[in-house]
Amino acid sequence: MALKRRDFLKRLTASLGGIATFTRLKKLGFAAAASPRARRLVLIKIDGLPHRLVDEFANEIDPETGKSRLPWVKHVFYEKGARINNFYVRGMSLSAPSWSLLDTGQHLQIKGNVEFDRLTLHAYDYLNFIPFYYENLKGQHVDMPGVESEQLRWLVERFDELTSSHGLMTTRIDDGAPSIEPFPSIFRLSAAAAVCDQLQNSRRAVHSLLNIDGFKSIESPPGWPADAWLNLNTPADLEAFRNRSNA
Repeated sequence: MALKRRDFLKRLTASLGGIATFTRLKKLGFAAAASPRARRLVLIKIDGLPHRLVDEFANEIDPETGKSRLPWVKHVFYEKGARINNFYVRGMSLSAPSWSLLDTGQHLQIKGNVEFDRLTLHAYDYLNFIPFYYENLKGQHVDMPGVESEQLRWLVERFDELTSSHGLMTTRIDDGAPSIEPFPSIFRLSAAAAVCDQLQNSRRAVHSLLNIDGFKSIESPPGWPADAWLNLNTPADLEAFRNRSNA
């Protein structure tokens, strides 16, 4: 067994052993015979631990003991408990927001975490959300800065009416003729197979999906501003947009 792998198992087993002792999980029936049975929820949070490693070690048999290399993880969580294979948060994909979803059962509750150092008088933004939102407001981290909540809500509402559709794009009148606009657009997970097939066949134009059943386009509202279709693809596009916005 490699050194890093052995160290990982040693540290993880020691940590879980301490948790098991604290919660009396090591005692028969998960509680001492003379003590009332306690109802506890045990959450083990390990930042940066790949899910596959836990599966690998929990299902691997230690030749010296004949048991799992993570026997208590195997027993408590795999055999007697519950596991979450995957989940996501809408927002910042960081540990604190992700854990807040598990702890509360609600959508993202932690919006940021600014720490203030009393010694240096500096504020440290751990989740770094203020610069992120500020730069987005300036249009520096988006390729379609003209898309607002109005356009997104309209797309969601129209898509809800087309329950059998995989994807929805829009059209607009450009120089007196209808023009297909691939963005902004909205897709369901059911579109994944068609998208993969298009990419494998080197068909990278998004509007080519309209040739497949289940993908539709509808005319956009006439009141949408021209910037709703503005797509920044190159640094020169971004620079031109900044200059126009600052003019």
